[in-house]
Amino acid sequence: MKRIDEEPSRRLLDRKSTRLVVVVTILCAAASVALAAARSSGEPGQPAASQSAAATPESACCTAEASPPSPWGEVPSSAAPSPSPYVGMENWRLPAVSPERERGLLEGSGIGLAKVAELNGQAGPRHVLDLGEQLALTGAQRTAAQASFESMHAEAVALGQRILAAEEELNRRFVHRHIDESKLAELTGHIAELEGRLRFVHLRAHLETDALLTAEQRARYVELRGYGAGGEAGESHRGHGATPAAPGHGTR
Repeated sequence: MKRIDEEPSRRLLDRKSTRLVVVVTILCAAASVALAAARSSGEPGQPAASQSAAATPESACCTAEASPPSPWGEVPSSAAPSPSPYVGMENWRLPAVSPERERGLLEGSGIGLAKVAELNGQAGPRHVLDLGEQLALTGAQRTAAQASFESMHAEAVALGQRILAAEEELNRRFVHRHIDESKLAELTGHIAELEGRLRFVHLRAHLETDALLTAEQRARYVELRGYGAGGEAGESHRGHGATPAAPGHGTR
């Protein structure tokens, strides 16, 4: 008898639950329609933040909670890998030595090795000889600067050739995969020693040249090179080791 009395109450509860589900579904649908209409009409004067807030009820009742953003940002699922910055260098004769640097080593050019002296106002022999007239060099100064340049240039060319030979061996061993840690340490240490010696040779020439000049000539050199004005130098320092004009051809 008790089970018979409970049956009507259970059916009544089921009907109420069904009505509640229908009402919630209708409200969600109405919210979706209203939101779509507001977005399509672009209600003037409504800020983006308000539109975003309007989406909250819809998201809360009709969609699952969004996943938290990735700490690495958005990662495209099918993004192509970016090319290596080394593309093209595999075609160099020596992948670790640019053609410009290789040429500079063979010619005994400065290739920027003496910047610490040059940019601190201590001139090298080549540029002093090139600016001989503007600096009012004496005959003795010119002779000493020429001797310093010739000594530096001869050593730089010899060291440049040795550096390139060592780089060729290092490259060859990697090409043929015929290298171990011991040989790698030997070759890289040898190249580093030669590079250090080459830089020393260029910087020593700047010390020798700076000692030849008066204070007025040093200040004039800085001005002529454009450093005092805070702008570009009148001539690039990359050609530091290039042979200057011969005496008697505009250097006196």
